[in-house]
Amino acid sequence: MFYLAEKRTETARRPGRTAQKDDAMPIELKCYATLAPVTPDNANAFPITPGETVLELVDRLGIPREEIKIVFVNGMTVELDKPLADGDRVGIFPPVGGG
Repeated sequence: MFYLAEKRTETARRPGRTAQKDDAMPIELKCYATLAPVTPDNANAFPITPGETVLELVDRLGIPREEIKIVFVNGMTVELDKPLADGDRVGIFPPVGGG
């Protein structure tokens, strides 16, 4: 039992440690219109790390910032510096024209 407690201490989260796979939190991700082709296969449970922002997510997806018009998180319009949380629903929209 002592060995297990000692091992748990060794792997405890430390300030400044980069997120590991075990730290991943799933979000629901949807990219609309011309951004739809960049939607990942695992969009229904896309893993993010604690503290990841919308901007970091967009960069990971390879979407140029100028191609983003509006982002919704849980139905609310947000800025790109918005931190994401476990279970968030994220929608990314490009500029859309029509007539």
